[in-house]
Order: sequence, then structure tokens, then C-alpha cells
Amino acid sequence: MPKVQALSTKFPETRRADRTDRFWPTAKQVETIPAIGANKGVMAEAVLMHLKFTEPGAAYYVAELDPETGSAFGYIDTGDPTVDEWGHFNLVDLEKRKVPSAGAITPGAVQRVTDWRPAFAYVAIEAMAAAAEPEQAAEPEQAAEPEQAAEPEQAAEPERYRLGAWCPAIYSLAKYVTREQLYAAMHALTWWPVAEVSDETRTKITKHTQAWTGFPVGRAAAQPIADGFTLYAAEDADNSRRAYFVGNANATALILTAKRAA
Repeated sequence: MPKVQALSTKFPETRRADRTDRFWPTAKQVETIPAIGANKGVMAEAVLMHLKFTEPGAAYYVAELDPETGSAFGYIDTGDPTVDEWGHFNLVDLEKRKVPSAGAITPGAVQRVTDWRPAFAYVAIEAMAAAAEPEQAAEPEQAAEPEQAAEPEQAAEPERYRLGAWCPAIYSLAKYVTREQLYAAMHALTWWPVAEVSDETRTKITKHTQAWTGFPVGRAAAQPIADGFTLYAAEDADNSRRAYFVGNANATALILTAKRAA
């Protein structure tokens, strides 16, 4: 496979003076972005957003990329949920675009968010929706109703977890397990099962968790995926972090870490 070049070697950065950081991603970043069409058949919320570019009032999330032309596919956030959409755009065009700049006479430029870490689409889209929701006007107070008998309290459900970036091992696993299969297994472990895993499996999960993340294991779970592969999950002692692993009879690899949603 030919080595991927940085896009900056193919496309000049014409608006560098108008930016705080460089527009083009590194060759290493480009290598991890799938080709156009690679996510066909994958649930939209499970698509990985690799890059983020912003301009006043809009953001562009890159899920797929053709490094030869700069053509990209991803999610376009306009600030209006009724018109936000998945679609194609070209990074070369974005790099050249002149955009309004608050308080400045000269136009600004589209910026790349350099500290962006790849995230599932549903994490990014939920964050956009939360930021766009207008505050609700306070409703007028209603006359007090007679008190009802208190209902019995329900058992508290575990909190959902926000998933972070895939670890590099996911790419070597792609030939055995599809991302959709992995994502479905993760959803099955969103709520911890009542039954604990066997002592043997727990020992295996604990060993890998402490080796790769260092946090002490509180609870552990496992979920079959396909073709002899299993998804393992470990939660730390204070229930704030998780680690996910995929393995078969021969090997196990860390693929993802997660933090509990605030």
C-alpha cells in the first residue's frame, strides 16, 4: 500500500495568515480516515467523525475522505437542526472560503479544530443539539392540586456512557468483525447485565484492563459478537470509566475507552 501523503503537499494553504492553526491534517490523521463510501450500511450514529472544521455559524465533520481530491463526506451542522444534514463537501473549497469575521474588516477563514479527537456521530450530534436548544420560557404557576399518594420508588438505572475514540486495534479487527457488529454489542452492554461473568473471564478482563488502562476493575461483562469473537467490558471502581476489548481464543485487544456521561 502506497504511503499516504499529507494533504498540504498536494494542496497549498492559501489562507494561512487568517488562521490560528494549520488547515490541513497530518498524513497520520489522513491514514485513519476511510475512503468515500466506506461507511455504507453502517448505522449513522455509529459513523466515526475524524476531523472537524468550523466557520461562524457552521461546522463540518469529516467521516470519509478522498485524499487525492480533498472530497469529503460527513455531517454539516448549520446551527439549525431542521436543515443540518449528511452530505459531501470539498476541503479544498473550504480552505479557500472567505467567511465573516466578528469585529474585523477583512474576512476570516474556515478553521480546523486541531484538538478534535475522533468521536462517534451520535456523540457529536447530541452535543450540537444540546447547544442549539433555546431556553424554554418559564410556565405560569398552576394552582396547587391535592396531594396524591406517593408512588413506590423505582430502582435507579445505571447511567449511559459516552464513547470516545477507537484505538488503532479496530482497524486490524475490521476483516473479522464489522463496526456495526461491534456497535450492536456495545449497545447490549450499555446497561450492565444482572449476571456477572465467570471468575475465569473476570480474571482475563481484569488482567487486560490493568495492563492497558491501569484503573482497578469494579464490574465486568462480556457479549458475544460473531465468528468466535467476544466484546469484553470493564468498569472502574467508582463507576466513571469503562474499557472495551475484543478477543477470541487466541488474542484480546483494547479497542475503546469511555467515560460516564455527565
